Amino acid sequence: MISNLHSNTSGPLFTPDPLFTPDPHLTPDPLLTPNPLFIPKGRKRYYLTVIGFLLSLSMGCSPEKTVVCPTTVADAGNNTYDVVKIGAQCWMASNVRTAVYANGDTIPDTLTGTTWAQATTGGRDRYFEMGQPLNDTLFGLHYNWYAVDDPRGLCPTGWHVPTDEEWSRLDRELGGSPLSGPALKDSVGWFRGLKGLNSVGFAARPAGYRGLIQSFFNPNPFLDYGFTAAWWSSTTDPQSEGGADAWYRKLDVYRDGLVRLSPDKNLGLSVRCVKDNE
Repeated sequence: MISNLHSNTSGPLFTPDPLFTPDPHLTPDPLLTPNPLFIPKGRKRYYLTVIGFLLSLSMGCSPEKTVVCPTTVADAGNNTYDVVKIGAQCWMASNVRTAVYANGDTIPDTLTGTTWAQATTGGRDRYFEMGQPLNDTLFGLHYNWYAVDDPRGLCPTGWHVPTDEEWSRLDRELGGSPLSGPALKDSVGWFRGLKGLNSVGFAARPAGYRGLIQSFFNPNPFLDYGFTAAWWSSTTDPQSEGGADAWYRKLDVYRDGLVRLSPDKNLGLSVRCVKDNE
């Protein structure tokens, strides 16, 4: 009997009883019926992975497409700017210096004293140091935030003043503080302290800014040339009283990080433009 269990003889181990006839009235045991919704564990993980990928495509989370930047861009005033690609963004490699909006209308440069500090419309100014204007090509002009926000557009068509988040994305792309500062700062133009490497071609130069106060006793409202570079974002600080402040980014000789602050919209700061997403 034991030897039969280990037999090498070929053939079926079980021969159906030819006299057995299934009972047609017998109800199958539902516990023994295969579940059509059952998916083996390993295959289930595969299906879930595929479903997740398809959902990500439908939600706009597809892999980021390749970004191609032009080598230069020109504004409505026929000023030409080099362009640099940083991550998936195309940035101007120098500060805006246009005297006109994108539609050709002139940006006023006649605001002085209290009229500059109290303005609610766009204005521009040129930084003067020791009675001499800075080179526009190297340092650009200074604009209040109302020029940034003007619907006629401060940047060339297809470009815009970066949002607060787009500035943050630039900072993250370069590793954040303290790595982003040296990468963005130009290697020349900074008076002392922490200069830059300009490793990404952004060429940040310390153009300073235009303050709010100008009077007979303080005729020069310009500050921090050689020490500070500051650029507007297009984003209002929602925590400011009456929305009077807007976010900007600053580099200076005292630290290596790209600093995020929200000053009065009437300050005169530099502007960079970033290409629209297509």
